[in-house]
This record gives sequence, structure tokens and C-alpha cells, in this order.
Amino acid sequence: GEEYAAAVSIGLGMGLKACSATMKYLSLSSIRWTARNVKGLYDGLVSMQALEELNLSYCSFSSDDSETIDTPSIPSSASAESTILPVQTLANAINQRLSSLRCLQLNRCGLEDRSIELLATALWNHPSIVQLYLGGNFCERNGCAALATLLHTTSSLKILGVSHQMVLRGNRITENDNDDESDESDESQHHAFHDALLGQFFPSLRMQPLLDLQVLHLGSNNLTDEHIQHLVQAFSNCHSIRHLDLKNNLITDRGASMLATHLPPHLRKLWLLGNPRIGAVGARSVLQVLRESRHLHLIDVRIPTYYRTARNGEMQQLQSEIQYYCRLNHGGRRLIEHWNQNRPTPIGIWAAVFGRVGRLEWERDHATDRGRIEVMYYLLQCQGAVILQQ
Repeated sequence: GEEYAAAVSIGLGMGLKACSATMKYLSLSSIRWTARNVKGLYDGLVSMQALEELNLSYCSFSSDDSETIDTPSIPSSASAESTILPVQTLANAINQRLSSLRCLQLNRCGLEDRSIELLATALWNHPSIVQLYLGGNFCERNGCAALATLLHTTSSLKILGVSHQMVLRGNRITENDNDDESDESDESQHHAFHDALLGQFFPSLRMQPLLDLQVLHLGSNNLTDEHIQHLVQAFSNCHSIRHLDLKNNLITDRGASMLATHLPPHLRKLWLLGNPRIGAVGARSVLQVLRESRHLHLIDVRIPTYYRTARNGEMQQLQSEIQYYCRLNHGGRRLIEHWNQNRPTPIGIWAAVFGRVGRLEWERDHATDRGRIEVMYYLLQCQGAVILQQ
């Protein structure tokens, strides 16, 4: 009843206040926050002076204790409004007192668009926020617009995660994962998050330089080549991007080729795993760029096992060559760590190692002693001996 909810709220607030001076990490996941118990969270949070990471993933938010809400919940017009009060309370706590907060996780909370807008707005001009994870929610037009503004107003934000934004089909929640039951209708499925990316998020990135964002997660959103076309146009103002997650989407060879042609200059890692429509043409485009790059450390274009077809043999060969060049960009030490005597690294890769650095130095490490010996023996047996002499 109301007395129990009040007692829980008071106890939570007192417990958080007791350790508020030293606590840096707080995880309260899988809790149902309502208008009655969220006050305890607010009282505890506003008293914390050193909190750096707050994890509220898998929680649900409602202003009515009588409602039955699963996580994630389906946002009807009534339930969407009912989440506003507890989310607004959380946003107020962040905006007023949590100046030391560096990481906020709200994955799979069933947050609808208005709630995401409130949270993003509360973080505008925040002095220290570095990581924001909002995967598995219902972000749409207003949320995307607020997140785009957040990227331009908050210089400390380096990592943004908006993967797994969900689609409503009738009364059923459908996650945007490419599985063996997906069909052509998925590509044409109306998705408000798709429209928001094209209408608000990507255009905002193109309008103003974005010099701070380093990691962007957009996986499992059924993104198509049209989204990639707008995304690569935004890269002209996003030179700081280091990691780009595009796993489990609907990107084809055309999208992969566009990415390869317009990669951000400082990109280190690109995830394209689980895009079954990327074939050898797209993989070769990526490989061609990688051969000329010295900073890309990871590109994953693997095809899931449940999409195995006759063309996988060629794709696996291309993926292996891609991995060789990624390891080359890590340096000779990474080539040794992944040494396989039955499938030795092609001699041309080792030639590139010496061509780039002039010499190869290995630190003393018992774990790689055997690999070092096998590598040297392999090189001396073949034309690598000429390379070593040079």
C-alpha cells in the first residue's frame, strides 16, 4: 500500500545518503520506479557528491502503482504520460546536483520519446557526462532532436548508445534484430526512429562541426543504405569518431562501399557484423581502404552462421585478409599473438610491417616466445629472408 511505498522510499533515500560522500558507482537495475518511490531515489542522488556512474537499466517508470508494467513496456498514450513524472524527477536530480556524473545507463527501460527528450535536455551543458546509453527504448522525433542538441552543447560527451530502438507492430514489440525470420517487409516497415534519424539527427550533425563524439552505437535498428548515405554526409563534421557500431542492420554492398569511401579520418573500429546483405563487393571495398590505412584496428563484416550460403567461402577469405591488415595496424606484436602455424600470415603482410616501421621490435613475453620462433622460422624459409636482410 501507500505506507509500504513510503517506507521503501524513505529507506532508499536514507541508505543512499549514508554513503553519499564516497559512492562513485550505483546500480539499481530492474526496479519499478513510481511517483511514490522515486522520491527516495531523488533524495539519495541529490546528496551524492562523488557519483560518477549510474545504472538504471531494465527499470520501468510509472506514476501509478496500480499499473502492471513489464520492461520494456508498450507506450500507449496513457502509459507514455504516466512515465513522465518519475523520469522528470530523475532528470531534475541529474540537472541540479549530479555534476560529477560521467556515465548514465538506461538500457531497455521502455522509455518513450518524451522521456528521452527530458533526460537528454537535462544533460545539455552537463560539465562531466562522458557516456550515455539508451539502447532498447522507443526514441522518436523529439528524442532524436534533443540528443542531437546534446552532442553540440555538451563537449564532454564521448559515447552515445542508441542501439535496439524498438518497433511496434500492432500490440507486439519487435526488436530490430536480423534473424532467420526476417523478410523484405522489414525494410519497408514504417519506423519512427528511422524517420527521426533522417529528419532530425543526421541533418543536425551535418549543420555544425562535432569535435568530441568518439563512439556511436546504432546497431540492430534495421538501418538501410539510405541511412548510411545520410550518415556519411555527416562524417564531414564528425572527425573525432573512433568507433562506429552498425551491427545487425540491413546494409548492402552499396552501403558498405559508401562507408569505405567516406570513413572518418580517425576511425579505429567499424562493426558491420550481422549485415547479411553485404557480400564480396562490399567487403572488397572495405579491404581496399584498409590496405592504405595505418590506423584501423578492427573491421568486422562477418556473416551470421544462420545466413550461411555458397558465397560464404569467399567472404571468409576476405574477412581473414581484413583481419591480417587490422593486426598489422596494431603492429607486429599483434601478428605474433594471433599466429597460427597451420594458417601463417601471408608474407606480403610481413613485408608491409617492415615497409612501414623499418624494423620490428618484440618485448620479452613468455606467452609469445613460441610464436616468435615460429614466425622467424617461417620468414627465413621463404622470401621473407630477403626482407629480413634488407
